Amino acid sequence: MNRRCRQNVGHGFTLIELLVVIAIISVLIALLFPAVRSARSLATTAQCASNQRQVGVAFHMYATDHRGKLPLYVDWSHAGGQTWAQTLFDQKYLSDGSDAVVCPGFAPKTYVHKFRVYGVPLYSKLVSLGKVDFTTGRHVQDSVILFRIRRPTLTFLLCDSIHMNVQLQSVYVDAYNPTVVVHLRHQDAANTLMADGSVSGQGSKYYAEGNLIDSWWYSTSDGVLSKAP
Repeated sequence: MNRRCRQNVGHGFTLIELLVVIAIISVLIALLFPAVRSARSLATTAQCASNQRQVGVAFHMYATDHRGKLPLYVDWSHAGGQTWAQTLFDQKYLSDGSDAVVCPGFAPKTYVHKFRVYGVPLYSKLVSLGKVDFTTGRHVQDSVILFRIRRPTLTFLLCDSIHMNVQLQSVYVDAYNPTVVVHLRHQDAANTLMADGSVSGQGSKYYAEGNLIDSWWYSTSDGVLSKAP
């Protein structure tokens, strides 16, 4: 009777077998984790590009209704200053508070404030949104006429941006100010909306020399700040 019971008892894992199984599982996780992280990163990059395309459509609609001009940029250093995103919200070119104006891959990741959105070029020799002084209402800078841009496939209207002091997205980037800069956050590239409505990932080469006139400050994803000579 005892012999029969002993024969029916199943063979359990030994300690060595258990350690081998754990080691195999650990190796599989180590192999799969980079792939999962890469897939997630690619999905974020794709969502960011989709957001910028929506903004591009809104820009073109706005320009069509305003004699080719882009939204005015009212000096943001004053309380109540208007931004391009707020203008598109107010005039119903985008749904109010839409996350389309924000990169989902960098803080704040969703729309929380009109200054924490994609960056538009300011003080650029090639292309710029118009600028108005909030206190006086005086036009400091006229907007480019969108449909007269000579190289629409090379001229950017909007890009991934960062305010270096607060490590948040910045509503504008400045070719001469290393505080508000292009941010190469997507595999060493910044998603960039061109004047023709296309979106592409552009790296340091484009922002250093690709737009032919201005050389832009840019930051890599690990915070290294650079500018071409």
